[in-house]
Amino acid sequence: MNFDIGKKYHVTSDRDNYILQEKKKAKNKDAKNQEYATNIGYFGKIEHLLNYLLDIEFRNNEIETLGQLKTQVADLRGFVRESVKDLEEELKAYRISDGEVTEGEEEEEEEDI
Repeated sequence: MNFDIGKKYHVTSDRDNYILQEKKKAKNKDAKNQEYATNIGYFGKIEHLLNYLLDIEFRNNEIETLGQLKTQVADLRGFVRESVKDLEEELKAYRISDGEVTEGEEEEEEEDI
């Protein structure tokens, strides 16, 4: 599994974990616009990865007022909503490429019978 979360993060997986990576640009002048990723966490469940990501985003922002906090929470909710939507699309594509039948396809097959 491989998908991006926004412009800053990437999620991949191995047999046991979801791996959260931070995308970075190489600072070497010879490697113009070359990106690489550093692993910043390993998680057994995707929900733990998303919770950690929210925590990182909260800690990295300098919030000084309640209004700023409210705005940050709203932004992060949208961020999570989009991330989950991207994940669902990735999983759906993965299931289809694996030959697994999705719910919509099951209904179509039943109508053909």
